[in-house]
Amino acid sequence: MDNATPGTRPDATPGGHAPDNMPRNSTDTHTPGTGGGRPETPSTGGGPETPGGGGPETPGGGGPETPGGGGGGGTGDGPGNGPGMPEQQPAVILEGPRIGQQPSGPMAPEREAAVTEALKAAKVPPVDQGRMLVQLKKSEYGAAVAEYIASGRFADTPGFKNPEGLLFQVKQKGMIPAVHQALEYAADLQSKGIKNIEFELKLPAQNLDLDVLVRTPDGRIEYGAQLKDVDSVAGIRSAVKKIAEKQLGGAGVDVKHALLDIRGLRGELTDREIQAVQRAADRSNASFELRFDDGSVTIFPTNATNP
Repeated sequence: MDNATPGTRPDATPGGHAPDNMPRNSTDTHTPGTGGGRPETPSTGGGPETPGGGGPETPGGGGPETPGGGGGGGTGDGPGNGPGMPEQQPAVILEGPRIGQQPSGPMAPEREAAVTEALKAAKVPPVDQGRMLVQLKKSEYGAAVAEYIASGRFADTPGFKNPEGLLFQVKQKGMIPAVHQALEYAADLQSKGIKNIEFELKLPAQNLDLDVLVRTPDGRIEYGAQLKDVDSVAGIRSAVKKIAEKQLGGAGVDVKHALLDIRGLRGELTDREIQAVQRAADRSNASFELRFDDGSVTIFPTNATNP
C-alpha cells in the first residue's frame, strides 16, 4: 500500500475501523479517546516512523499502531483452543511496505573529534570513550549513531547518558544496531512533536523492559516500546515469547508496542510464526510489528478493533 504522510490514519483494520496511532500531546487534531480498544499510540504525536523508513508505520499511515489502553489483551490462548473453549478469533493483521533498519556504514574518521567532544560533555569516562569509538568505527550502523551522539539531540533525554542508559551500550560489542534502532525510533517520535520521551526503563519485577517510552506530564507511562533486531525468521517465536512474558508483560503502560527488525523476506513468514506472534500480542495486550527486507506485518491483539 502507499505510504501516507505522518498523521494520516488508514481505514485498514477489520470492520473498517482506523487504528489511531498518534500520541495525544501531538499537534494531530484527529486523535480520539482511548475507548473501544482500538489501536492507538502515545499522547504526543504520530507513532515512530524512522527516517528513511525506520520506525513503525501501518499501511497507508504514519507511526506505530498500538492497542488502546482500555481493553484487555485477550486470553493468550493460541489458535485452535481445546474442546469447550471459545472459538479463537482470526488474527488481526495489517501488511505494509515498511522495511527494517538500514546500515549507515562505520563512523568516518573525520567525525571522531566531534563525537569525542560530545562524550566528554556527557561525562563519559575516558576508558569508555575509547571503547565507544572503537565500536563506532567497526559497526555497520556506526556513522548514524555517531551523528546522533555528536548532535547532542538526546543529551538531556532521561535514560540516555546515565551509566545504565542507552549511550553506554555503544561500548559493548554488537550493541550498536540496537542503539541505532532506539535512536531512530525516538527521533521520529520527537520529530512529530512528541515530548517526555525516555530511554531504557527496566522494571523486572513488573515484567517490563522498555527501550523507548513516553510519559504524561504527571509521570504516567503513556506509551512503551520494546525493540529487537532478529537474525532470521526462525528467531521470531523465541523473541516474541520473551517480549510477551518479560518485557511487555506487565501492567502500568497505557499503550504497548513491539518492533522487530528481521533479516529475511516477508514471504518466509509461516502460519506458525503468525500464531506465535498472535499469542504474544494477546498475552501482553501489545501490537507487534515485524519489519522484513521487503515489507512489514503488524499483528494486534484479537480484541484490538471494534466488531
